Amino acid sequence: MNLKIIIAAVVAVLIISGCVREDSLQPAPFNVGFMMLDISNEQTDITVAVWYPTQDAPAAYQYQNPHKTEGIVALEGEPDRIHGPYPLIVYSHGYGGGALTDIYLAEHLASHGFVVAAPDHADEFTVMRIRGGGDRDMQEYFKSAVELGRSGKDFDREAHAYRPKDISLVIDEVLRLNNMESLLQGIIDEEAIGGMGHSLGGYTMLMVGGILEEHDSRIKALLLLSAGVFMFEDEEYQSVTVPVMFMYGEKEGSQIRADFVNDKAADTQRAHENCQPPKFLLVIKGANHFAFGQTVFEDTWPGVGSKEGQKQADVICTYGLAFFEVYLKGDLEAEEVLEDTDEMLVLYKKQPI
Repeated sequence: MNLKIIIAAVVAVLIISGCVREDSLQPAPFNVGFMMLDISNEQTDITVAVWYPTQDAPAAYQYQNPHKTEGIVALEGEPDRIHGPYPLIVYSHGYGGGALTDIYLAEHLASHGFVVAAPDHADEFTVMRIRGGGDRDMQEYFKSAVELGRSGKDFDREAHAYRPKDISLVIDEVLRLNNMESLLQGIIDEEAIGGMGHSLGGYTMLMVGGILEEHDSRIKALLLLSAGVFMFEDEEYQSVTVPVMFMYGEKEGSQIRADFVNDKAADTQRAHENCQPPKFLLVIKGANHFAFGQTVFEDTWPGVGSKEGQKQADVICTYGLAFFEVYLKGDLEAEEVLEDTDEMLVLYKKQPI
């Protein structure tokens, strides 16, 4: 296979976005506010994208991801405090990606009464940044991504320990702003914090959400999107006691990537089996690792951003929202959504209790 095509395909894992049509989903009660935070301490500097509910009028906003995705947000709009406080969901992106890799899902959750905070992790290679830019040495990035994927159970957790630490640091900062005069003052329900991650971000969230080394007990529920799970032993999942929802694509079976085999289906089903309930496993019809958003390489990877891709995005939003509604808000009506099996699911395993 041509190296440039391989590079584009791997990078496509990380570069996603695109707004979901609200007319095909549950009507949204809120407009979406958007702001950026910068966190600095002696160890690190992190930029964080934050989406939140507002009643301020939204306008077209061009995000600074490589695709220049256009969202509909109220930039630094006043949060809707009347209907708050709201659960906080912290998002972790895939290796080398950025906080803007799940814009469509972040906007959707914010429009239904959640605050979503997504940091740019300082991976060795950074394809995009919240404020624009990023390392574009794609050949070197590709080599690094292949090496990471090939590592298996020898994955270097210590070398990536900054990722779960970033998540805890973001929670610290958002809760600090929640308790002082700031745009975010008083809008966070500090007892309702969830984690969401894609690819290596899924690994990150499993570490934060329960794996003993980096566990942050403030995380109460986990949504894992085509998560990196190949590096864990079966018994490690026993320590994940919060509700967890795994999603991956139908086309993510045993795949040859460069010179190694990745079996996302087997790995994810093993992870699901070994976690404690409540737990859910969804396989999205026709989807691959890139279907959890809209890639900047649309022409290279057919189907992304198409009508079929929109259906995939809709079902991801529908079940992801219902999961957080139930397990962070205690909304019993949302349990009805989790009980149904959508036509876009080729496999749905649920064990609510």
